[in-house]
Amino acid sequence: MAHPLLWPKKNFFYPIGNTSPICLTQDIAPEQSANILLLGCGDPRNILFTIYSSGLDNAKLPHTLDFTCCDIEPAIIARNILLFTLIADGEASITGLVWDIFYDFYLSRAALALLTKHCQKLVELSNSLNSWHNSKYGVYLRICTCRTLDELRRYWTLYAKFEDMPSARKTEIVDAYNAGLQRTAVDLGANLSSARSAGPLSTKATRTQPPTIDFVLQSIQNQFADWCKAFVASTRIDVPMITIRFFTGDALSLCRAFHQCSTTSSTTSGCYVRPWSAAQLELDGGDYAPHAGCRAPVSFDVIDTSNLTDHVGLLNILVVATPILFQSPSSTIYTETLLPSGTDALYGFTDHICGDLTVMSILLDLIPTTFVSRFMSQSNVHEIMFYRFSSGDSQFHQRIAWKILSLADSRSLPHAVALNPTVSFDPNELGIFLFSVYLKMFSEEDMGDYLQQMFSDKSAFHKRVRNGNIIHYVRASFAALLKVVKGRIPSESWTSVMEAFFGHLNADRTLTTGSNNYQDLCCQLHILDIYSVQSIGALNKGRFKGWHDVPSLVCVVLVVPRHALSPLETMDVNEVGTPPLQCEVRGAQFHCVFSSIHTVFGAITATSSDPDAELVLDEDPRAWSGISDLIVSFWMPSWILTVEPSSTHIGFGLRSTPVTARFFFSKKVLDLDLLLFKASLIDTKHIFVARRRPNFPQEMERIKAVSNLSARSTPTSRAELQTVVTMEPARNRQILDFRAKVEIVDDHARQLLASGLPVVSEQMSPCTVKVTFGSIVITIAYPFPVDGTRIKLRIARKSHFIEAITPPSGFSTAGGFFSDNFPVIFRGKTPTIWNIHRLYLDRLPALNLSQEKDMSWLKVHLALMLSDRERNLKGSGQNAKQNEHETLADLKESLHSLFFQYAGLEDRRRSSVLGLIDPSWGGPHTLFFVNDMRLDLSSHTVVLDAYVLPNTAMLIQPGMKLALRRLQEQGVLQTVTVGEEIRAWKHLLPALVERCRWSWTHGDDCEYLKTGNIPPSLEYTESPICSCGRGKDVDALRSVKEWAPFAPFVTRVAVSPLFAVSYLDSVGSVFDDVQSENHDDVTGGHIRKQEPPSSASNSREPSLSPLQIEACEACGGGGQPRLMLCSKCRKVRYCSSACQKADWKKHKVICR
Repeated sequence: MAHPLLWPKKNFFYPIGNTSPICLTQDIAPEQSANILLLGCGDPRNILFTIYSSGLDNAKLPHTLDFTCCDIEPAIIARNILLFTLIADGEASITGLVWDIFYDFYLSRAALALLTKHCQKLVELSNSLNSWHNSKYGVYLRICTCRTLDELRRYWTLYAKFEDMPSARKTEIVDAYNAGLQRTAVDLGANLSSARSAGPLSTKATRTQPPTIDFVLQSIQNQFADWCKAFVASTRIDVPMITIRFFTGDALSLCRAFHQCSTTSSTTSGCYVRPWSAAQLELDGGDYAPHAGCRAPVSFDVIDTSNLTDHVGLLNILVVATPILFQSPSSTIYTETLLPSGTDALYGFTDHICGDLTVMSILLDLIPTTFVSRFMSQSNVHEIMFYRFSSGDSQFHQRIAWKILSLADSRSLPHAVALNPTVSFDPNELGIFLFSVYLKMFSEEDMGDYLQQMFSDKSAFHKRVRNGNIIHYVRASFAALLKVVKGRIPSESWTSVMEAFFGHLNADRTLTTGSNNYQDLCCQLHILDIYSVQSIGALNKGRFKGWHDVPSLVCVVLVVPRHALSPLETMDVNEVGTPPLQCEVRGAQFHCVFSSIHTVFGAITATSSDPDAELVLDEDPRAWSGISDLIVSFWMPSWILTVEPSSTHIGFGLRSTPVTARFFFSKKVLDLDLLLFKASLIDTKHIFVARRRPNFPQEMERIKAVSNLSARSTPTSRAELQTVVTMEPARNRQILDFRAKVEIVDDHARQLLASGLPVVSEQMSPCTVKVTFGSIVITIAYPFPVDGTRIKLRIARKSHFIEAITPPSGFSTAGGFFSDNFPVIFRGKTPTIWNIHRLYLDRLPALNLSQEKDMSWLKVHLALMLSDRERNLKGSGQNAKQNEHETLADLKESLHSLFFQYAGLEDRRRSSVLGLIDPSWGGPHTLFFVNDMRLDLSSHTVVLDAYVLPNTAMLIQPGMKLALRRLQEQGVLQTVTVGEEIRAWKHLLPALVERCRWSWTHGDDCEYLKTGNIPPSLEYTESPICSCGRGKDVDALRSVKEWAPFAPFVTRVAVSPLFAVSYLDSVGSVFDDVQSENHDDVTGGHIRKQEPPSSASNSREPSLSPLQIEACEACGGGGQPRLMLCSKCRKVRYCSSACQKADWKKHKVICR
């Protein structure tokens, strides 16, 4: 078990989601069928919204979606199937009884009657898996395991029999429910979940016309009805376009079971369904059998993990999800967090990964797209505003898309010397890095850091103490991570890596309880066949007397009497909370802690009187409601039990944290050791030692059967490549550079190199560098985006090798994805937009801007596209020599300008025809015909539904010249773009076109496929987009008389803002000091001059920053580090108290 076992008495029920629905196929091409796994699925909003917002029910390009839903709470799955089947039956109004049953807190008599009747039907159909799968629902609603069906049937039975319950019992339930609601209503606090769904309009969410709750409810119900209609249309055909599968149990265990099934074809796994249960996870629903007619997927194009990161830890998720992610550029894992992490939630994401993100991405072969792109197409501006205006303890919603790093660069795949080349680390450097990750994963054991923080930052210290029970990692978690790392590096260096790791582990004293967990770590490494220490064996004495042979590891089973749990069971669940539990083995000279434990209520018996007899567990189905003892089992090295058996005790209790130690010991509930029960090793009544875990004899074999991820290498006849990673000597172990050594093996190439020909390098794409000498061209693929501007070549002409040394591309450096910031990667004829999400424009609500008088929300939203750094960026004035960071900032400002011009926020001039112009060419190089501004609901932003017309040779035809002249007469607002920004636009436009492609495909004559380049040309008068979508989906454009002549030549495009990445760059700090002011006033807009200057000058007109920045009233500075408001008048700001005192004589005259 790779997560601490928690005391489970305080449970939370999440029947309705608290985040906005998202489209799960936003990174999938419209013609591509997809397998989608939802871990911690919650309610069905994401499934319904995906079907609706992707237009599956009206798809022009037929495809299917296969969803697999996992939730540990069976009632969630039972409710979801109840809703799906009610919708499918269509016997009741979607916005009437169906809505009432799923969303209302209290049911009407009619709703209760329908619920009872429908649940009776579900109970009848779920008598067995065969009866369910052969029913009309079973065609598209599939059950993964027999146990899942049993649990669902239990809940449907309870729902169906509620009315038959004795009146006293019903009254008791209703009273308890009402009391719970009353307790919640005492202190409502601030809940931003509903405002979150309003996205950019969140600050105006209550200013509706008319402002009534009935109006809002009607809008919500209409939206829900549209989703349901799309669902019905996708299922009421001979072959449904959707399949939805259900599993109830632990998400991490299910991922391991899928990995087991994919590598061995076995439907049995080496893990339990969930904690506190003896049920073993077996995919026995029929669809996972090797010869199933329509086999269920065990690898996935999309894995959505909801906010499980808050509950089980990011690394635990990535380690088990990565092996079952389908190997494709479009395949994506989505992770979310709601709980703020670290001292500043804006940067909390980097805490979750527990190490340098560049190194971790290489080791996991996963990369957050925003990390290397330096922008995101989805907005979290509203989250930043809420967080900036809060006390810092509020939720902060952050969603991250992870993609396969080795498939992120299209050029590195067909042209590279080696496909996914072997990445070699210096063993000592990698060992030290892994040790730094280890320290971060178990930082809660660093008492020295607690004490230091107590004196340096009391606020952060108290917050850390309050969250002391939020622990996600045990030594099994680290072992699982190492298993992935072992498969990513050359096998011959692994032993040296582990020796370096253990060398630092044994010498370090950072973790107060590190040595206590040492044997647990050794045990978990041995289980996963990662590394074995020499002292792992044992002799047949003590408890092993009479054993034929003693295995390295044994399973210890501790019987905890039920009364031993009473100190916690008798306390209020809100006081107890969910403290982590553990076992310990303590002798006179040692104290070992084991955290990977499993617990079940029941009884244990031996199959014979032999010393090493098999053990049998009889589980008590009543669990907490029964009176059976608690059976606790865990693996440990056997030799420990032979050291001093007579004085050795084994105990079960709470893990010591600031919360548990302070609360339970101070209340004298438990002793200082926090043990609930302990017994002597020689106590054969309460302690059993066995070769295998009870009822799970093949556990170890199944765990070891799962193969490691292996590094792949493809040799070539021309050269052989090895990439070595060099890391900094500091403890954080960041990467200094990649050293790619190319051995020249071809005789002709050797002769050319030895002849003294110059060797030159050029960066071709984010991860590739081209090295050329004479006629020889070698493309080197690095394992991470690199900065080709700083490459160094070492040429050994006699020894026949070239070493290309280049640093990784970082946030503030050049290279990397700046060479292709908006990649579109083809796999066959199917394209993937790597870092911009897809949209089905016709399903996005259009904004009626003619009725909107207050557009301050849009000003704030667009202003926060730029980070604080970008707002203050002093570029070189839009010229060809500006750096990549200035170019991206210029591109964002041009997008800002397009939105302002269409909305009429610039000098109250509004136009639907917008142009991008380079003054030196005398005309626009790109025209946009904007049809609508729409709300991108799930991405919390806005988008221009437009048609793009690049400047090409066709526009010089007489008819086009006349049409263009008429447009100019009506008014075309133009934005100046020059130099590198024009190049950036030509890279962006293919992605903006591809993202809204819905009804057409790329053909054999596609310019992208024929040239192998996207864009196919960067020339000013040539189109950067292919002709495949030209003239498609242009009905809206034809309806405008003046636009109709352009219909055959335009391509539909979805233009949206590009936002700064808040965990990399500071965003919105201007709000920090205006908490008591009206932030709607902070809406200054940065708009470039609309018309081109009279000369061909490249200078930029003076303009305001996107947000009006205040300065210190005394010295004009920007703050130390922030400006502070005068506490009396709250109108002026100062750097510091000294500045305020210096200015007081002048300011006191006007201070009110």
